[in-house]
Amino acid sequence: MINSVRNVSFGTGADIIGQPGKYSSQPAASSVDMSMPADTFEKKSHTGRNLLITGLVLLGGFLGLGFAVKKGKLAKLEELPEGFFKKNWARVKNFAATIGEYGEKAIDKVGKLFSKKSAEKTAEAAENAA
Repeated sequence: MINSVRNVSFGTGADIIGQPGKYSSQPAASSVDMSMPADTFEKKSHTGRNLLITGLVLLGGFLGLGFAVKKGKLAKLEELPEGFFKKNWARVKNFAATIGEYGEKAIDKVGKLFSKKSAEKTAEAAENAA
């Protein structure tokens, strides 16, 4: 019975009745070029980029806390205030100040490496060694 209806045209020029159905196991004939290499569909890993971004954010926070301690904007509290939230906020502030102290030391060490006096001492040591 389908053979008698197969040649009916619906104006689009496509064989609608002869096409495989939505749930058929036959692949549909498409005009898309499927000759692309298989490796173009592989998912690319962004682990290195994500680690780099995370490291830069942590380094920026570390140096920022160090700068705040160096300028006197962040200091440890001697006594903890009363109350749950005030006490915990003070603990967080003390923790940040401790990290800032380490950051301040790191800033000073790096500053010594790039300072003019350090460069002159390095040049003098190189001349004395030669």
